[in-house]
Amino acid sequence: MARTRTLTELLLDIRQRVNQENSTFVTDAELTEYLNQELAELYTRIVQAQGPAHYRSSSSVSVTSGTALYSLPSDFWQVQQVEAVIGGVTWRLRPFMGYEHAPLASTGRPLAYYAPVKYRVQADQIEFLPPTQTFTATVYYTKAPPRLSAGSDTFDGFAGYEVAAIYGACATVLAKEESDPSFYTMQKDRILKHIDSLAGQRDENEPERVQDVDGGDLGWLL
Repeated sequence: MARTRTLTELLLDIRQRVNQENSTFVTDAELTEYLNQELAELYTRIVQAQGPAHYRSSSSVSVTSGTALYSLPSDFWQVQQVEAVIGGVTWRLRPFMGYEHAPLASTGRPLAYYAPVKYRVQADQIEFLPPTQTFTATVYYTKAPPRLSAGSDTFDGFAGYEVAAIYGACATVLAKEESDPSFYTMQKDRILKHIDSLAGQRDENEPERVQDVDGGDLGWLL
């Protein structure tokens, strides 16, 4: 997308910043691990700060009456939203809380029209209750942070955000050789603050609205 860089390019960038282009003091394997740890932190920081999603994947779930639990994708990290086509209508499903599990699991209790089913993430599965309907659900989600391994593997820094991970890896390299890493940690913190101020502004025309999390779902049980 906006600023895709390969693992090979990122490793060279780190080595150049710490003047270790020809050094074997830190191996490429070590440096890759340092970088992956920093990229994971950066990835979660972007997700935390975002409004409209930077990372978005989807998975279809065929829900069958009588079965409540279904496996989530192997790269699943966080739910963004869940939709379901039930009776020809596309619904935005809402999660149920833990204390709601028992009444929802009771198949003999009718539901209000506007809340045909609810979901909840349970470890590496998603649960749909009540388990009385057959339908197709779509789970929109954020993947777990990627790990780069091959030189051609890429990371998208969008607007230069990857530099935070580069500075973080530089600091780890300097700390290993018992040099002062403070310049690099300060630069990393500077970029992270920059991300916090910008990452949520992907749609300047229509900023995110406050959601009503109280009033629209009071009558989910009749």
